[in-house]
Amino acid sequence: MKNGDAYHCFCTAERLHGLRETQMKNKQVTKYDGHCQRLTETEAYAKIRAGEPYVIRLRVYSIGGID
Repeated sequence: MKNGDAYHCFCTAERLHGLRETQMKNKQVTKYDGHCQRLTETEAYAKIRAGEPYVIRLRVYSIGGID
């Protein structure tokens, strides 16, 4: 994760479900909105130390930049 190709994601299933429902309702492509990639390293490690569950997400790049 030091090279920036992956990051910790702390989004709950409820948040992800709500995001997907909103995108579907608005006839948008359903995809993760990158919410946790905006966390600083300090913020992410504070959440880890607090015991918050997380997954590791890979940063995906599109032709136009970060997607």
